[in-house]
Parts: sequence; C-alpha cells; structure tokens
Amino acid sequence: MHTPPIKQILLVGHCGADTGTLSHVLSRAAAGVAVAGVNDGAALDRLAKPGTLLLVNRVLDGRFTDADGVALIRRVRSRPDAPAAMLISNYADAQESAREAGALPGFGKSQAWDDRTVEMLRRVIGGRG
Repeated sequence: MHTPPIKQILLVGHCGADTGTLSHVLSRAAAGVAVAGVNDGAALDRLAKPGTLLLVNRVLDGRFTDADGVALIRRVRSRPDAPAAMLISNYADAQESAREAGALPGFGKSQAWDDRTVEMLRRVIGGRG
C-alpha cells in the first residue's frame, strides 16, 4: 500500500505513558514531523486528513464513537480523504483485522524500540510504506 509522505502523526487513543513512549520512538523515526496525541473523536475528525499517519491504540483511551482501534480504523479508512493508519497492538489477530480494515502493517508496544520498527516507520513517513 502506497502512502503520500507524512506531514503529521496522530497518536490516537493512547494513555499518557504510551503517548510519551511513542513520541520518543517517533523522535528517532520521524524527526521534523509534527506529533500530537488525540483522545476524542471530534479532534480526530478535525485533524485526520491525507498526509497524516494515525497510530491507533487497539483499546482506545478517550472519548471516541468506536470502542476499539480496529473499528475506528475501518470507519476512518472508509472516507474518501482517508489518512494512513497503523494499529499499535501486540496481538497478531488484531493486526490482521486492522490490515483488513485498511491499515498499514502496524506493530506492538513491545516492538516499539526495535530498529525494524523505526525503519518501517521511516519508510511509511517517507511515502514508501
């Protein structure tokens, strides 16, 4: 799946600790790309657009219409102006469901610090995902 170069990354539905961890990982993979946490559906709808990458938590923390990350990805990816999305989950079945819903291959929190994850994020951010 080809994505346009990413100008903004939204950390969707993550708790404060996970937002901090993912922000730190992204500082290695996405220097110069704006990163923001989003914990409500209204902000997500306002900010999510082409050129944005959503890193979506499997179990959403915040105020969203959808109960889980895969449902949110399915809804957002159905829009004609859909942003790119990845699921953050250690569960292979959740990752498969997210890809079926239109997400790029994602990664689990336990893989966040892996060099392979950083390189995968660099490819996606550069539009080579």
